[in-house]
Amino acid sequence: MSPYLNMSRTPTDFLNPSTCIVGNNTLIGSFTQVSDNAQVTASVIGQRCIIGAGAIIRNSYIFNDTIIDPKCVIERSIIGAGVHIKEKCRVERGCLVGDGVIIGPQAVLLPFERLSKRTSKEEIDNEDADDEDDEDDEDDDDDDEDDEEEDSSDDEDDDDDEDDDDDDTEDDEDEDTSDEKDKVAEVKETKDTKGDQGTNDEEEEDSEVEAVEASKPLSSLCVQAVEFMV
Repeated sequence: MSPYLNMSRTPTDFLNPSTCIVGNNTLIGSFTQVSDNAQVTASVIGQRCIIGAGAIIRNSYIFNDTIIDPKCVIERSIIGAGVHIKEKCRVERGCLVGDGVIIGPQAVLLPFERLSKRTSKEEIDNEDADDEDDEDDEDDDDDDEDDEEEDSSDDEDDDDDEDDDDDDTEDDEDEDTSDEKDKVAEVKETKDTKGDQGTNDEEEEDSEVEAVEASKPLSSLCVQAVEFMV
């Protein structure tokens, strides 16, 4: 025999049919209590559960031995076995609550939240250790990022130094080029000066030769005159 009974045939020992509302497509397990003004619609309620006064449950699945305190609202969620949801809580659509979880009064679970119970101190210690390891890893990652930034800055400094060296080299080359140009200009000036001096010397020699040649007829005339006198 199925532990779930159609509400139209469920004994009234655990129900208040005059005040609670049970909608269509609803199954309620044996020995489950539905209190005054509670509303259960299109849901499955397990065995030995307690639905508090004024609670509203829609399109949800609630496992065995779960307590829903007064004025709670549960929408389109799954609630595990042995859960205690205290008064005036609200569980939005898509939530999943694990076995044995206790939710405090007036709590609100946002859509698609997940809750589970820590079952032992050992698991808690392991989770804390994992959290510490994660924090250490994050610190190491931060240190690595800092080192990478320092290396990048060093590389940029090296590039700047190389650029400065290149500029200095170019300046030196420009200076050497200018010095060579000056030397070439000096050599040209020297050659030009020597050329002018050579030209002047040649002109002087030519003038001397002309003078000598011009003096030759005069001297020959003198010789003839002396011979005539004799």
